[in-house]
Amino acid sequence: MTCILIPARIASSRFPRKLLSPVGGATALAHTYANAVASSSGDVHVVTSDREIADACSGQGMPFVWAGESARNGTERVAMACDCLGIPDDMVVANLQGDECCIPPQSIVWCFVRAITNRVMATAACPTADEEESMSPSAVKLAAYWRPDHDFRWGTVAHFTRASMTHDAVSTAEWLRHVGIYVAPARIFREYLATEPTHAEQIHRLEQLRWTATGHEIVAVRHDSWFPPGLDEQSDAPKIARWVANVRPGSH
Repeated sequence: MTCILIPARIASSRFPRKLLSPVGGATALAHTYANAVASSSGDVHVVTSDREIADACSGQGMPFVWAGESARNGTERVAMACDCLGIPDDMVVANLQGDECCIPPQSIVWCFVRAITNRVMATAACPTADEEESMSPSAVKLAAYWRPDHDFRWGTVAHFTRASMTHDAVSTAEWLRHVGIYVAPARIFREYLATEPTHAEQIHRLEQLRWTATGHEIVAVRHDSWFPPGLDEQSDAPKIARWVANVRPGSH
């Protein structure tokens, strides 16, 4: 048994209330939820401690879990939700960021395949659109050594960064844009909650660095086609709206 948890909060430094912003006929959060459901990877719950998000979920038929207000980030909300839902340590859970409006359902499936097969954390990656995206600190990048599987390529992540790919190279690993999903046994999320933030995590604002600092292996699945990154700024909305207008949920 598996499930998908979507941490969601109303505050955002660059784009306040972005998850409830209309994008291509629905809210950003609703698009993310629809792609999660289309993956057929188990029950899907939004995880929040914001009443406005909870009310929106109730109005749009999206199940939600109320997380503690002490959560400092989405991963901590997911760990709290695992406890609220009584999820056992060995159950594989996805932490899907609420602003990943365009994530292909197939990428979610591939993450579950690798997490279940390897019993480690799995995430996803895709190519960057252009040099501007490669250089942008808003776009998190990862480097991995890719290997073939039956339907997709995957690899062990060597490094995560917000820096320019050209200025932060790691050996011969190939750089791609990181996609905001983490799939792992629930115990790994609980371990994260029980561990203090690392200096690198706080400096670079990358939650995943807490896992790498504590010795957890992270593998990434590779989606070879580009799709828009998560909704980070208001200027991203038109690009995402065009994408969702042309790509039916579940078809990419």
